[in-house]
Amino acid sequence: MSRSRDDERKGRERRAGLAGLFAKAKHVLTNDPTQSEPDDRDAIEEDHSVLGRIAAATSHARLAADAHAMRAAVAKSAQVAAYRESAAGPELTALWDRAAAMPAGTAERVFFDEFAQRPSDVFAQWQAKPLAAASLGQVHAAELVDGRAVVVKVQYPGMREALASDLKDPGVVRRLLGPGLSRIDDADARAALVTAVAGEVDYRAEAAAQRVLAGHLHADDLRIPDVIDAWSGERVLTMSRATGAPLYALWDAPAEIRDWIGDALLRFHLGVALRTGYFNADPHPGNTIVDVDAHVVWCLDFGCTIRLQDAAHQHDRDLWRGLAHADAFSGAESFRLALAGSGLLGDASRLASAAMRDWEALMVAPMRGRAQFTPSYADEVAETFARVLATGAMRLPPSLLLLWRQRISLWAVLGRLRPTVDLRSIVTAALRG
Repeated sequence: MSRSRDDERKGRERRAGLAGLFAKAKHVLTNDPTQSEPDDRDAIEEDHSVLGRIAAATSHARLAADAHAMRAAVAKSAQVAAYRESAAGPELTALWDRAAAMPAGTAERVFFDEFAQRPSDVFAQWQAKPLAAASLGQVHAAELVDGRAVVVKVQYPGMREALASDLKDPGVVRRLLGPGLSRIDDADARAALVTAVAGEVDYRAEAAAQRVLAGHLHADDLRIPDVIDAWSGERVLTMSRATGAPLYALWDAPAEIRDWIGDALLRFHLGVALRTGYFNADPHPGNTIVDVDAHVVWCLDFGCTIRLQDAAHQHDRDLWRGLAHADAFSGAESFRLALAGSGLLGDASRLASAAMRDWEALMVAPMRGRAQFTPSYADEVAETFARVLATGAMRLPPSLLLLWRQRISLWAVLGRLRPTVDLRSIVTAALRG
């Protein structure tokens, strides 16, 4: 199975690349590629020309088709590609929660294999048609015998083997790194990502992480579903049902709703990490459900939950304390000391490079009063982060790769939502906690 899947994936990737490579080669041959600062030339990550956009659209459409067909890490990499507005056509965004589903009978067999009982024997009601389908499994609505509404996440058959096969492919891993990080070639850093993603097939570990993060929520408008232990196992996860609309359905909601959602997402994905060291490394929009009427943001899917080591957590807090400091000079000093202490600082002689100055300015920008996240701001953060890594001013230790992957991905999601928030207040509140 593994060999045929490898052959299928490689054939699909070869076909996907032909149109894109042709368009990009033509662009390079007919344009001056040196319109950037000398220390940044090799770090340019994205082609924004008309031909470049055509190439990207072609490859994204093919990636979406392959993801629907192959699921596993190929689908997860397509979900990551859809974070950025420039890449987010309907084919890719559908993969957040509307991927191709497995037949109802197959889902019921997986459930039977876990519990030796059929869903219809266990639940008062079982909806055969899934509510959602994503990269590793799909979700069915059900009702417990005591009347509680629940959802049952059922893993596609063979996902452990398929995911392990996909994660051997360097191209899949590169796409999984996401915006701003795809050029990282550190073997240990890539291995950290592979290990984290491979662990997502263990729903018992996900249930444990879900309970931990739920215990760290201290806000009425943020919720995590309760795990139903009796009907949760390695490949099935049953939990209370979240109600509302997926985040991506609210991209164009009124400003006050988007502002509240953005504030809540920052309090969860950034604030909880600063307070506790725990974070969900996969903040894609399909993992957030918003009940506007009840004023509740539901956070879902904890298969890739990470806990920072104590020292790394403290350095991370110091870094954000520097960014939030009221005095710019003192804040910059604290920020750079935290960079060095955490291992993020690379070549200290590059601290004064244009790339580093640009990145620091972008990180500080939303800390000076209420500021709006936009797609262009999120893209600039990702591209500038790629530049500072490429110039050597910064490095990403394996222990911090998933943390910064999450943050750049979160910035991309917020760019799509376009909220206006007081980031400094959110950060300082988390640091006090």
